[in-house]
Amino acid sequence: PAQPSLGLIRNPPLLPGGTLTNVIEFEEGGFLRVGSTISPDAERGERFSFSFDSCAVRWRSLELPLPPVGRGWGELLYLDDELRVQR
Repeated sequence: PAQPSLGLIRNPPLLPGGTLTNVIEFEEGGFLRVGSTISPDAERGERFSFSFDSCAVRWRSLELPLPPVGRGWGELLYLDDELRVQR
């Protein structure tokens, strides 16, 4: 079974040149990891655009790179200085 997913944002998405890494962890050290570039939307401040640039899956001792396919947008709602909701 899958464990809770984890999203890591390097450089806040409101700054150009940020990165976003989403990881779904599996038992025995396995994972699905997708990396993307992330940048603010010039017209809507709460929205950001992303484009996948890396992907890999590991199951037990086998790790395979996968083609990163896709791009899109998300929205952030800051609840306070440390807590945010992303969709």
